[in-house]
Amino acid sequence: MSRQPELYRTPQKPGYLGGYNWPATCLGLLLLVVVNFAATQYVAARFRYQPALGSPLTRLKTGVGVYEPFAWIIWGAGTIPRRRTRRFGNRCSRAK
Repeated sequence: MSRQPELYRTPQKPGYLGGYNWPATCLGLLLLVVVNFAATQYVAARFRYQPALGSPLTRLKTGVGVYEPFAWIIWGAGTIPRRRTRRFGNRCSRAK
């Protein structure tokens, strides 16, 4: 019996095709937290660690507060101006 030619060969392992690249995902999340930690500390330093920022996680011996990594988002959300809306009951009444 003669051997038939191979019609199909299986490809090599495709890698991350359709799966998760866990090292890159973990590195991205770590980078996100580190950058937000730096942003929070920068904003706190610019405001000179005022008590209005809330209590820090800890204080260093120099008196510098160490805040949560995403605290700058909460601080920023508190300063968004609220839009005034007119209520329907406050309309001027027409003279008849």
